[in-house]
Amino acid sequence: MKCRLLLILPPIIIAVLLLFFFMQSSVPTQLKPAEPKTLIVPDNFQTIGSAIANATEGDTILVREGDYNEILTIDKSVTLIGENKDATVIRGQGDLTVVSIVRDGVYISGFTVTTGEKSPKFVSQSSLAQVPYAIALANVSYCNITANSLVDSSCGLLLSNSPLNWISENNMEGNGYGIVLTDSSEDNQIVGNNVTQNKIGVALYGCRNNSLSGNYITGSERSGILMRNSELNKIARNAVANNTYGVLFSVSSNNHIHHNNFIENQNQTDDEGLNASGLPNSIPFSVNVWIDGVEGNYWSDYNGTESYGFEFKPYIIDQNNQDAYPLIEPARIFMSKNSSTALPWPKDFP
Repeated sequence: MKCRLLLILPPIIIAVLLLFFFMQSSVPTQLKPAEPKTLIVPDNFQTIGSAIANATEGDTILVREGDYNEILTIDKSVTLIGENKDATVIRGQGDLTVVSIVRDGVYISGFTVTTGEKSPKFVSQSSLAQVPYAIALANVSYCNITANSLVDSSCGLLLSNSPLNWISENNMEGNGYGIVLTDSSEDNQIVGNNVTQNKIGVALYGCRNNSLSGNYITGSERSGILMRNSELNKIARNAVANNTYGVLFSVSSNNHIHHNNFIENQNQTDDEGLNASGLPNSIPFSVNVWIDGVEGNYWSDYNGTESYGFEFKPYIIDQNNQDAYPLIEPARIFMSKNSSTALPWPKDFP
């Protein structure tokens, strides 16, 4: 019996070992992800578009100074850095969006971007899809657009159905719209931008829970800030100056607006829900919150009485809104020391 077992066991052991080896060899080998690489335009690739086409997720594309006449679609999570914001120019063709971002986690910094329009158009909300943008984010999150100059376009920057993005330290000048958030773009941070000499500075169409802070919104031909069908947004510590309308509302309530400086606007605020006589119009009027605790906003046309650094006499906005504690001195407009996310040109690439 023992001899018979000894004769049987070795083949069984061999079969088990062969089966184990076969199973191991049939399991796909886990490939180690490729290390992010740096691509340089025009050193490695002549165009930004070709660099994007050859990039993989997580790569960095450095673009040297120069004029780049390109229409770009960024469909990978890459970092795109220009050597010099004023001298690294991406120029479109007038009727097409210059940079379309359709992938989460894209970072862009250090460029001037323009559609090249000689006379940027201003259109209504319903016609926004028909005009070109300098940069457009569509259905994306966790993107960072920092320290760029977006100029001379029908729209400098568009966020469409794009939540949780960071927009900071950009210059938006000479556009139809400086910045537009639309189609439920929520929880975005719009921080420290210079939005000047546009027809409309910042427009929110059907958006909520966004934060605008530390921005300079000046010289708008129509409105510095336009809010339509938008609620629960925070507008704090912005300078809103020398616009035709400082803030214009249309069916937009429950927004928190405080510690802003409203200076020398032809109309500090207005509501499309009220007619010229201040009476209800055909659309619902807007009711918003104009204080944070016991401090409100600074109004250049307010003439109340000082009391402990703020005013007890309300600033009357309209029959439905008032700033109960207007400031007697302009609020400080600042960003946190750690809020800047601009990436400088790497010193390793002279």
